[in-house]
Amino acid sequence: MSTLTVRWTPGSVAEVTAYRGEAFLAGYAESPGVPVHEAGHRFDGLKQFLFVCAATPGTHTPPDAVAGMWRSFLLSSREYRQFCHAYLGRFVDHGTLETPSGEGYLATRRAAERVLGRLDEELWPTGGDGAGRDDSGPDG
Repeated sequence: MSTLTVRWTPGSVAEVTAYRGEAFLAGYAESPGVPVHEAGHRFDGLKQFLFVCAATPGTHTPPDAVAGMWRSFLLSSREYRQFCHAYLGRFVDHGTLETPSGEGYLATRRAAERVLGRLDEELWPTGGDGAGRDDSGPDG
């Protein structure tokens, strides 16, 4: 088993996941017709994913369940930038893949399990078919 390198972040996992983003969430829930509670659940998964990106080196692929939420959060560019710098200590870049990367997602999921512990299977499915078409770029 390989050793996982964990980088320092200004916010702990608990602080990152406690971030509410209420204005963003209200707008997200209105536009695609997603109920507020479901938007909040996806946002929780996105914050976990972004923490993994910031805390562990490498390129990371989000679960499909939170990929759309990430693209929407990016469009709230000021709030996204402020969140990244205040809680993660770095801006987490976004890239779009030609096709979903099951292998990249499974590697990200393994890193998430090591950093976060047990994962919500609804947000982080165990199979490679849970991959989104996005990645974080080479430095998380």
